[in-house]
Amino acid sequence: GTPPALRVHTLQTRFPFVEAMGFCMGSGPACGDPRRVTGEGVHLIYAGGHCHAPACLSIELWNLDTGELLCRNAPVWGQSGAVYDEPGFMHLPPCVWGREDNLRPPPRLHLNTTLRVIGRYNSTYRHSGVMSFWQMRGAYA
Repeated sequence: GTPPALRVHTLQTRFPFVEAMGFCMGSGPACGDPRRVTGEGVHLIYAGGHCHAPACLSIELWNLDTGELLCRNAPVWGQSGAVYDEPGFMHLPPCVWGREDNLRPPPRLHLNTTLRVIGRYNSTYRHSGVMSFWQMRGAYA
């Protein structure tokens, strides 16, 4: 049989950035309104991948127009026993951009920027309804 380390199920999707804004269409303080986006676009300031433990291996967000890997999240597993670091606890540290010295400059996205999501799962763990999507925050440029 296939060794467990090689049992990887990959999900991929591509979509225009405007579809990432379409789920809420300006209905709350954390929702972007595509009608407010100018030709300057949107500065991406936060991206956190969503995938399910224990099978989640990684999730990537690519700008297909430039070929740039915008963000890659991989699980960090708890080890110490401290709160939120217990053995078996998993979290996905997000990507954060900004103007501060210790942050990368925010990528600029336009409504028609083509994004790709690639989620990788260890398929030795049975889980129906596997998904890979991003929770993102931005600032109008």
